[in-house]
Amino acid sequence: MGPRADPMRETGVRLVVGSSGAEVFFEGVEGVAIVGASSDPLKAGHQIVRNMADAGFPGKVFPINPHGAPVAGYPGHRALAGIPERVDLVVIAAPAAAIEHVVPDLEDRFRTRGDVRGVITTAAGFAETGTPEGRARQEALLGICRRYGVREIGPNCVGIIDNANRLDTTFIQGTRRRAGGVSMVSQSGAFGAWMVARWSAQPAPAGVSKFCSLGNMADLDLIELLDYLDGDSLTRVVGVYLEGHEKARDFVRTAGRVARAKPVVVLKVGRTAQGSEAAHSHTGSMAGSDRVYSAAFRDHGIVRVDSADELTDTLQAFDRLPPSGPRVFLATQAGGPGAYCMDFLAAGGGAGKVLRLATVSRETREALVRLLPPFASVCRPEGHCDMTAAATVEQHARAVELLLSDPGVDALIMITVPTLYLDVEELGRAVADAYRRASERAGTKPLLTVILAGDVVRSGRRILEDSGLPTFETPDRAVRALANLVRYRDFLKGGGGDGEWGHRSEDDE
Repeated sequence: MGPRADPMRETGVRLVVGSSGAEVFFEGVEGVAIVGASSDPLKAGHQIVRNMADAGFPGKVFPINPHGAPVAGYPGHRALAGIPERVDLVVIAAPAAAIEHVVPDLEDRFRTRGDVRGVITTAAGFAETGTPEGRARQEALLGICRRYGVREIGPNCVGIIDNANRLDTTFIQGTRRRAGGVSMVSQSGAFGAWMVARWSAQPAPAGVSKFCSLGNMADLDLIELLDYLDGDSLTRVVGVYLEGHEKARDFVRTAGRVARAKPVVVLKVGRTAQGSEAAHSHTGSMAGSDRVYSAAFRDHGIVRVDSADELTDTLQAFDRLPPSGPRVFLATQAGGPGAYCMDFLAAGGGAGKVLRLATVSRETREALVRLLPPFASVCRPEGHCDMTAAATVEQHARAVELLLSDPGVDALIMITVPTLYLDVEELGRAVADAYRRASERAGTKPLLTVILAGDVVRSGRRILEDSGLPTFETPDRAVRALANLVRYRDFLKGGGGDGEWGHRSEDDE
């Protein structure tokens, strides 16, 4: 496909090309130019090119630098105007001080070819500085984009990731990529980069559909991106890191509309005066009243989380697990961690007390007594089973199958601290198989697995995660994630949504 026709180029009439929304960054991207690409591995312009290569981007990548030097195996160019092929996106990795040289090159490309649809500006040093120079730079860049109908993300951002299309314009190092249903939008580049790197470092990388660091939101806004993700069939759950929004009501209305079809999970900072001030100094966002945000989120079915841990766990639970009722059973092989978890369960899973302990049938109780070691504690109290440290891999798996097949159990949390004679890889395979059997027999229910012991159990957790089941670092994190699933289900059942949200199946892999 060649450059779009430009019948108005010579008329002097204001030229408007491209699309009006976020889709220009995620759909039909065939050529990406990186202004400020460098052979220096310590510079962002090098890492962006490297990430495009590592992601396996199937289109063309055009590094641009003053010498036209090649970068990461891609032939270099001195300017945008010298690229004969189609360019859909331009990533500006050059320092903010160089913007006075970048803008004329952009305008030349916009005017003569009309093929660029989006610009992503990663550098800081624009309006967020609060200086006249920073504001002038941002206005100059935005002005030329608006004149030619080109959309911009940033400035002061990390970039975007689209795993389905193998597009990665970020300078985040060392990521392992895996497509999935989680899409993340972050006002903070550093926070977003932390989440992407953290999810990559899990035993099995989190399944990410799209990631977007918005930065200063000079042009493309959080609301527009939510609108796009609402209609994106590959996005099953949307995560948002929010510092504040000048159009808070519009943001909440839009997020609430999205939440009627798929979960929206928000980590909002600025609970305190000091946090609010820090957010404003960072991106220039006004944080707004935290209590007002919290009330609006509740009214619109938006799930608010309180930490990066809860954000991570809740997003992956929504992506991988089905909707859940409130009746939860705890099966633990470790007494202390089990008692620790029971305190959280007995409290109902936090605010709103949406969880309650399940009561199983007499048949299930008697089957557990026959299955488990003679000194196991079954249903004392109700909703709890201490399988003891003597429980074998087979006993773990059979207990999972029995409990998930019981009609009185909506969800199951399993906790294990592996012993010398409990092989974690065998355990992972056996539990995954038991979950499949129980799902075939009684329908799919959430299973939240906590295998405690750090890196020692990493391989077992990876087997479970590869099978589609999320695992959790600690029991309380599993409880919070489950409680958020139940709260959102209650919102939908109460008439707040269009229906139950989709979740991962084996066909999605």
